[in-house]
Amino acid sequence: MRRQALTFVCVLIASLANAGGHAARAQNAEATCQSGQVLRDMRLALGGAGWNGIAQISANGKATIAGLHGSARFDDDLHGGRYARRFNIAVMGSSAEIYDGTTAWAQDISGGVRPYDSPYAHELTVTEGFLSRRAYFDPNSGATIRCAGTRTGAAGTQLVLRVRPKGGAAADLAIDARTHLLSSVTMRTALDRSVIRYADYRTLEGLVLPFAISGDGYDFLVTR
Repeated sequence: MRRQALTFVCVLIASLANAGGHAARAQNAEATCQSGQVLRDMRLALGGAGWNGIAQISANGKATIAGLHGSARFDDDLHGGRYARRFNIAVMGSSAEIYDGTTAWAQDISGGVRPYDSPYAHELTVTEGFLSRRAYFDPNSGATIRCAGTRTGAAGTQLVLRVRPKGGAAADLAIDARTHLLSSVTMRTALDRSVIRYADYRTLEGLVLPFAISGDGYDFLVTR
């Protein structure tokens, strides 16, 4: 397992098309989980109408992997679900994971390209694209979304929504019941499970974005 740290600056690219939709905050965050209300509360907490017209979020910054330093760029397409994760690390070289809306592939430090073309990898890619475009906020996305219970721990109570895009794998979104912010996303993989955690939310150009992101073997530390 490797450790990564990323410091990046978010760039918001406006679109001519608006995402539309408005949200209202729940009267009681501890109330019975209702997936539609939970998602409306989360969208409002993350900036609400500030997301209207945003087509892409790009992140550029410094990266550290296994004690080695370099640069990284992350791109999320909020319309088509395309994404790219690119690293350029001293000694290790360049690596990337890219989804162009149809095909996903990884490029390792040798420069070789490996497509994600197995049926299960395709399901994961569909879900990754769904998450990249924040399609859980779209009531017409065609995904199955239901409440999967609550979790209570040191960080407080979290409401868990199980999301399954059409043709994709299931993902559990854990949402803080008090702040309505996304705490983590969990997906089952072929051998285990993948967990990405979000913290240290800050407001940037009208949006509320996580400035601390940690996943399986990596940490992203964000600064403006």
